[in-house]
Order: sequence, then structure tokens, then C-alpha cells
Amino acid sequence: MGIDFGYTDESLKRSEYAKCADDLKEVVGFYAEPPEHGAPDTWASGREYDGVLNVSRLREELPELYETLQQSRWHPDNLEHWYWNRAWVGEVYDDDKMREQLRPFLEEKPSGSVLLKGLPREAATEALQSTSPEDLITAWDRLDYEDRKAVCERCPVRPLENWTCYLRFGNYPGMDAFRMGFLLTTEYAFKIDKERLKANPFSFEHLDTERGELPKDKIIELIEELEGVEINKKPEEFANKVFETLLAAARPEEEVQGESIDLTYIPFVDEFISRYIYREESYSPEEAHKLLPYLETLTEVNDWAIWDADEGMRRRPLIMFRDRMGSMIEGLKIADKYGLEMYVSY
Repeated sequence: MGIDFGYTDESLKRSEYAKCADDLKEVVGFYAEPPEHGAPDTWASGREYDGVLNVSRLREELPELYETLQQSRWHPDNLEHWYWNRAWVGEVYDDDKMREQLRPFLEEKPSGSVLLKGLPREAATEALQSTSPEDLITAWDRLDYEDRKAVCERCPVRPLENWTCYLRFGNYPGMDAFRMGFLLTTEYAFKIDKERLKANPFSFEHLDTERGELPKDKIIELIEELEGVEINKKPEEFANKVFETLLAAARPEEEVQGESIDLTYIPFVDEFISRYIYREESYSPEEAHKLLPYLETLTEVNDWAIWDADEGMRRRPLIMFRDRMGSMIEGLKIADKYGLEMYVSY
């Protein structure tokens, strides 16, 4: 469980820079659940079939081989059928000896994927007109890991340290430290006066120093922007329930990593998180452009705060805030520069 940033397919398709744009635009098929066994299949000529291992029959006929699979880290977990591809069975898929032993138990099962190239032209046209956009299969969907990586690695849209254009914000257990670092950064902003700013003339590029603007003024603007925002604690409440479930299910000798998130309300910080992190709508490039000066001012204040912090309890949350906010800023800068819509997955 965690929080990530990415860019919508629609905005990537419109982009003249995204290398995946052409593959995202090219529709090669759609998803349609296969009919019940024996019922006619409207899309039979285009339907794909999955290779599956009949685990139930294997367990009955060759229990020793079944036990061998159970002892591997790719064991079938008592599934009735096990999809026969590398993503599901890992190294077993590439083991020639194991493959030969399992061959008699491999079967074909109709999948939910239907390819347009297998359908008559009229049927393909009808399918495209009646299928919702989220059920369409694009050429990008059909690329395997290595092919996608080859496209992404030469794309200017991606962050330099990633091979994709997804950015990790962080996991839920770290939200306590991020929130505390945010609070400490905000408090520190009110300690930066005109004298300190005058001694550092090249700091805070987004401040209007000619009219005496200070970092705290920028933060006050952001506080006013967030006035009246409804607080959203549901993602963290859900994360706490998951943690409690894992804790209850753990054996006495097992150690469950992490801890519950403190849900105590922190003014301004929780308003910010509720609007800008736990959100359903994507950022428009315009919203990204408007928000960046506030976030960059906050992170520069944070640099000053880290410098002044002792090695004790304050430094860790300040660094956590810097690292997570840095990912968010990087994502928004890409959205602003390339005209993309950034979404949050949480």
C-alpha cells in the first residue's frame, strides 16, 4: 500500500513528447467476459485463450510433483487453475524439465481479451462503438516489460532516476513523519525575518523581495487557499485497519513491521493533504503551475530548517518531508512542462 503519482493516458496521448503516445492511441482489442461454458460466443473469432495448469488434477494424479510446486515460492496456493505465464509461475515457466512434467496438465481457457484483427470489419467497428474506453486494449497494453522499458528509457517525460513516468510519494506508515515535518517546516517559516532574508539574497526565487515579501507570506496565501477544505482521513483509516488485521493474524513469533498512523488533526497540514494528495481528480497543467511556487517555497524553508535542526527527533521528519515533497514537485514540474494531467494513486 502506498501513494504514487502518474499521468493520465488521455494527456499522454495528446503529448508530442511522450514516446508511448502512438501505442496508447492504437486500439487493438477490448475486454469482454467469456460466455458461460457451452453458450455461443459473439466474439469467438477474435477471443484469446490463456494457458492454465489444472492444479486440481495435478494434485490428484501426481501428488509428488504437486508437493514440489508447493515447496517453491511460486506455489499455486490451492488454486483450481494456475495461469501459465512468467508473471504467475516465475522460474517454473523456464524450467524445461518441469515444463515437460507439467505439459499433460496444461489446458486452454478462454480469456477476457478479444483482438480486433480476428474479427470481421463490421463486427470490429460495432465492438469499438459499444465498448467503454476503460475496456479497450491498446498496443501499449500488449507490450511486455522489456519493450515498455525500451520505449520509456528514451522518453523525455519520465523522471531521470526512473525508467517509467511514475513517481513514488511514499507508504502510509511514513505519513506521520511527513506530517510532522510539514508542521515543523511551516513553523520555521515564521522565524525567517527580513534580516535573515537580506543576508541570503539568492534564496526564495518566488518571493517578491522588492515589496518585502517573506516565506511566511507565501504560506499564509496557501493557508487561505485551503480554507474550508473537507478533511479526508479515509485512506489512513483504511491503512490502519489493514495494519491491525495483519497484526491480529500474525503468529506470536512473527514481527509485523510498521505502526498505526496517528489520526490527530493538524490544521493546515491536513487541509493540504486532503486537497492535494488524497484526491480523485487529476491535476491540470494549470493547477500544477499555480501550486509549484508554494511547494518550492516550502521546500526551501525546509532546507533551512534541516540545517538548523539538531541530530535528534526533529531532523528525521524534516528529511522525510523534503524527500516526499521533492517527488511531488518533480511530478508537478513534468505536468507543467509537458502539459500533462497528473493523477494520484493512493
